[in-house]
This record gives sequence, structure tokens and C-alpha cells, in this order.
Amino acid sequence: LSAADPARRVEVLPYHAAEPLKVVVCGGTGAGKSTLLNALLGCSTPSLACTCPRPDRDASMTRPEGCSTPILPTSCMRACTAAVIELAWPDADCSGPYEARVSLVSREEWREALLAACAAAVSAGPGKTPQVGEHRGAADWSRVTSCYGASASITAEALAAPGATEALVASLMERAADKGLGSRVLLSASTEAEFARLVQPYVDSSDEAEGGALWPLVHRATLFAPFSLLSAGLRLYDVPGTHDENQARALSMRSIIASAHTVLITSNIRRACNDKSAKDLMPLPLRRELLQRGSMGELAFVASQADIFNRSELVENLRLDDETPPLQCALARNAFTKRELTKSFTQNVPLASLGARPPPEAWHEAPFKLPVFTVSAVEHRKLLASAGGGAPSDDAAQVFTAPSQTELPALRSFLRFAALAHHRRSADGVEEATARKPIGATLLDALSAVEASADAEAGGEASGGGGEEAVPPNDIPATSDMSSMLFIASAAFSGPKPGYVYTSRGGKLGYHRDSSSGGEGLTALAAAAANAEGGPEAQSSMRRADPEMGRIVREEVAGGGGSGSTGSVP
Repeated sequence: LSAADPARRVEVLPYHAAEPLKVVVCGGTGAGKSTLLNALLGCSTPSLACTCPRPDRDASMTRPEGCSTPILPTSCMRACTAAVIELAWPDADCSGPYEARVSLVSREEWREALLAACAAAVSAGPGKTPQVGEHRGAADWSRVTSCYGASASITAEALAAPGATEALVASLMERAADKGLGSRVLLSASTEAEFARLVQPYVDSSDEAEGGALWPLVHRATLFAPFSLLSAGLRLYDVPGTHDENQARALSMRSIIASAHTVLITSNIRRACNDKSAKDLMPLPLRRELLQRGSMGELAFVASQADIFNRSELVENLRLDDETPPLQCALARNAFTKRELTKSFTQNVPLASLGARPPPEAWHEAPFKLPVFTVSAVEHRKLLASAGGGAPSDDAAQVFTAPSQTELPALRSFLRFAALAHHRRSADGVEEATARKPIGATLLDALSAVEASADAEAGGEASGGGGEEAVPPNDIPATSDMSSMLFIASAAFSGPKPGYVYTSRGGKLGYHRDSSSGGEGLTALAAAAANAEGGPEAQSSMRRADPEMGRIVREEVAGGGGSGSTGSVP
């Protein structure tokens, strides 16, 4: 190509990357993660043959035409994914086109889960079922009862007698001896439908077998299959969540997230703009880091189920014309969602972080911008089926008229770009040279920083006592001292402000950077006219709101002067 057209620059990418691009899909229950992954892989649509010419990709390993079996479980009623699921292109150790390697929990992990389940039952009380969010260990209780069925009588009544918990745990551990705890299960299939049937008991939390379900025993499942998207050199991870009461599972999930090169945050489009669980995954430290030094492809937001809406509500809320057709309503909501999420991503980010970055020297060094994809996996499947002539009339797309409008093809292109850019940077040694952490590790660090800050604030508000004299905000002693009068006036208008200082000093209003707080913020000085008897050098009373102790304290300070730089304020 270069010889035929010298003006064109053809770049050959390396096909032996240091490691594949790891894409972690995060989101709350009901966000549609499994449905999205099925659609990205093409599990519910006519197959897309692999056309990748890379030497390490076997061109004969293409999926048979007409596949319509979803690999990952989906449900509109409950969360289905119970363990970490990894999706990858078949490697050299695979015996066939479809293979699953399922790791079961160890005996120690399962015993810990049994103890947590018993504690949850006791906490819930007689005749009650442990509830997630109310009783610690409720998730383990659900797993254990699903594994053993109705025969596992883990109730507060059964555990009331002394030693009952130890006896029950020992009995259940003995029953689990033949389930292969700590081992690895290997599943192989030649067709997609057979593969989906084999892996379902291990990955679907809605699968309740008569003799006890298998999914509670799964620690991790790696599914190898020849899906076109995976041939670009990337792996997809479906992660149940970033928090888990079970320490072993929590550490496993965090280790996977920490190694992620790309994070997809998913949320139902109906609550995407106000989804707290999704916004919690984009804390300020992470957003600031991405806008300052991030690369395109590290993070994206996916608003799912873009085809589901109430037309009259959209017409009213978006101020559309009453005759606006459904397609235009959906596209208007998509545009609104993109604007709002992009705007909220920069909220509270310092202006310095939003400055223009120098233009990239190469395509794979493009600076970060938040891509928002408003996706409809269901409509995409229906449109492709209609194009192939295999969809019944009652299953036709109701909103969108072209696959591109569902934005699933755009999301696939984004992931391919992210994979190619990752391989290019790896070949150039860019990632090693910059020593930047993977975005997953940056995300976890940011979450930890936010949690630590929240804990510190909560601890400060709850703490009390100390050597200083505490003065209740609403019980400040009456005094003729001008500084106290200013303090009372300020508190009356806006309430005591943490870190703000009120004092009588030199007859000026000023401010300075408080040296006692490590220079982390501005401490305002409200100084009144000097006391007639003492003048500006007299010792005066100072009151301040202590942000660490959560109370108002009164100190005696020498008049005149002050640390830091001062300046006039109105």
C-alpha cells in the first residue's frame, strides 16, 4: 500500500503485545452489564466473522452463522452474575474453540462464608430472612442456602443452642467435600449453544438446581470463545461490584480492577445522570487525573436501555413538540444525557486541570475526553435480525431505524481503538516510560482517598473533649468585646464556619493562610477596632470553629501581627 500510494502512511501494529487490554465493566444491579457484554460479543446476533489478519489469530476459528445464544445470563428481575467472569480469545492451551476454566473457592473461603451466613441468620432473628444492607453476611447466607438447598437450615432458631453454629458448619463442610472445593473445572464445547449450556450452572445466580446450585462455589470463571471483538487483543471482565463483605472475594475483585486498562461505567439511561453508584465510581481525584494526564480509551460511560422511555414524559421534560416522533424523542434524550454527564464530569475540577493540552504527536497519544455511549442492545439485535430476514414482525425494532443509532457499533469501535492504542504504547514503551498506573489502580486509589476523607470528617464530627474550653455555638457569652460581637454577628447570619477565625487585632479586616492547618486553606481574620484601653498590642479573645474537634473553642492570642500574608476584605 505504501508503494502504491506514497502519500499514505501505513502502520503495522505489533501482534505480540506484553498483555491484552483489560476492560472492566462496572455498574450497579440492573445496569444491564451482562446484556451489554452479550451484545458486544454478538452472542444474540448473527455472527461477525473474525477478519483480523494477525498471525496469532487462527482464521478458521470463526463462529458458525446464525448463533443466537447468550453466553452470560440476563434477567430483568434480579442480578445474575455472581462471580468475576473473564471473556478472552482462545489461547494455545484451549482444546477447542469454546472452553471454560472455572476456579472454585477454597475450603477456607467456604468455611468463612458458612460462618458469615450463620452470623447473619442470628442477627436477623427468629423467623426472619437476612437482608442485604441490613445484616452483615446476608449475601453469604443467600449463597450458602442456594448451594445446599432447603436442607441447609441456617436459621436463628437452629443456631440458638450452645455450640450449634460449630456443629452446623462442620456438617455443611462435610457435605461440600465432594464438590471439589479449591479445584478447577474444565469445560469444552464445539458450538456456542452447547458452551452456553455447560457454563450456565457456574455463572448464573438464578440457576437453582434441585440438588443445590453450583454458582455459589465459583471464585472466578474464564470463558474462551472466538468472538470478533476479542480478536483485537482485549479481554472483558464482568465484575459484580467493588465492595464485598467477604474479604477474599473483595481482594480478588480489587486485584482485577487494579489491573484494568479501560473501565466502562454502566448505568440505566433513565437514571444515568443521577445514578449515585455510577457517580461514586468517578470521584474527583480520578476525574482530575484523567483530565490532566489521561489518554483516550481509559474510561467511558455507557447509558444502557436507550430504547425504553415514556414519550409523554420526554416531551414534557425536554420541552419537545407534542408531535415529536419516538425516534426523535430517543435521540433528544441521548443528546441530553451526553451533555449532562460530560458537564458533571468536570464539576469541581480545578480550572488548571481543564486547560488545553498540547496536541498529541501520534494517534495513540490522544488526550482523554469522556465518551458517553447511549446504547440499546435489544434494538441492535432486532435491527440486525430484520436485515437478515430472520425476525418476526412482532419482534421488530420499535424506536431506532438503523444499527448505528443504537451506538453499539460505536462502542465496539471505541474498544478496538483502545486496544490498538494500548498495543502501540506497549510496543513503544510509552506506558513504562511514563510510569502511570493502570486506570483501574487509579480508580481504587481515588475511592480509597474519598473514603478516608469521609471517615476523617465523620470522626471529627463525632469526637469531643480535649484541653480547650468548648463554647456551644448558640451559647456564646455576652460581652462588650468587639471581636465577640463580630463573631456572634457572623454566626447569626451563616453559622460558625469550620476553620474561620474571629479576633480583635489592629483595627483591620484581613485574611491569611493559617500556618496551624499546614497551609491547606484560608483562615479568615475578622478584626474589629482596637480596644480603647489596650490598643492594637493588647491581648484579645479569639474564637474559631475547630474542624477536627467539631466544636467552637476560645483561645487567648497576642494582639498585633499574625502569621502568613494578610490582606483587606470588605
